[in-house]
Amino acid sequence: MVWDSYLFFPWWKHTAEARRNLGLPETQALHDEMLEMLACIRTYHLSYRAAIIHANEEQLPLITVPTLVACAESDQLFPVLDEAAALVPGAHKAALPSRKD
Repeated sequence: MVWDSYLFFPWWKHTAEARRNLGLPETQALHDEMLEMLACIRTYHLSYRAAIIHANEEQLPLITVPTLVACAESDQLFPVLDEAAALVPGAHKAALPSRKD
């Protein structure tokens, strides 16, 4: 899953349309990320489930606290960064540089 998430989005869809031109990080970085995934294996899916089942257009405008909407340029969600930030009242937005491994 960790390996494939660098190559496809979503990670399980191995098609030309889902292909990402990101490349792979160094082996140590992949190893470290895999260990992080294993450490939270019982709960990591909860944030993904919340993001999938809640409509952004309905939920994000309800945020009432200062919010930073940030995303790395290499993240699969970077193309919707502006859209997401626009939905959060008064949000600050940051495009982060891609991780260099």
